[in-house]
Amino acid sequence: MSTTSEQYGTSRREWLVTNIKDNTYRLPVNEDAPEGRPLPLGVRQKHATDLFCQRWLGDMSDKAIWDNFAKCNKALEAQALANLQFRDIVEAVQKADEQKNEKYGKPLAQVTDPNFQIEPEFEAYFLTNVRIGKDTIIGRKCKFYDNPLQDFTIGNNCTIGAETIIHATTYQGDGTYVAGCIDIGDRVSIGTDCSLWPDLKIGSWSTIGEQVFIGQDVSIGQGVYIGDKVIVRKNVNIKSDARIGNGLTIGAGNTVSGVIKENVPAVKE
Repeated sequence: MSTTSEQYGTSRREWLVTNIKDNTYRLPVNEDAPEGRPLPLGVRQKHATDLFCQRWLGDMSDKAIWDNFAKCNKALEAQALANLQFRDIVEAVQKADEQKNEKYGKPLAQVTDPNFQIEPEFEAYFLTNVRIGKDTIIGRKCKFYDNPLQDFTIGNNCTIGAETIIHATTYQGDGTYVAGCIDIGDRVSIGTDCSLWPDLKIGSWSTIGEQVFIGQDVSIGQGVYIGDKVIVRKNVNIKSDARIGNGLTIGAGNTVSGVIKENVPAVKE
């Protein structure tokens, strides 16, 4: 079809703007668009106005106009699909947050009537992801180095000893930071003056003694007992019901179980 003054009236711009404003103009729907997810008409009309009235009012043929228009239409539909996928992600995160709220309670930043106890001189950074279960006691001068990206959960009926530091984020000393989730189960007892690093999971009914250091990426099963002044290096897996005596060191990369009475050297890479 050729472009003539008979088709468009006095000018192409006048015809386009008039018909778009009167809602008589419709954007062609791309066949590749997801079923049931068309773009809103207002969005398509606005984009059509931009394309026709601002870019292609010269002597471009109708075929060239529609070819360019189809490309832009597909780009809009791709963006709409991306928005829907993002919405799905947001909804999934919100659902997960609701489940965590039901299990552990709301994040500290939202708690107005706590069912747990925090002793004086407690310190934390963001509080947006820190959840503490009911009847849990956080000792005096404890510090939580939380961050807004990682979960930081402490279960019900736990005791965290005074001056213990739990890191979801920590500085390594070489100019880099490490970060990871903290997941402490129900009825866990942690002694005073301990230091726990990121990516830590402690199973329910476990006991951690006093002045214990636990490195990055450590998994501790249920019912584990760790004595006083124990050092657990990074990437260690402690199986359920294990017993680790006072003053021992568990080297990096180990998996341990049963009763540990001697130091365990690091696994050689």
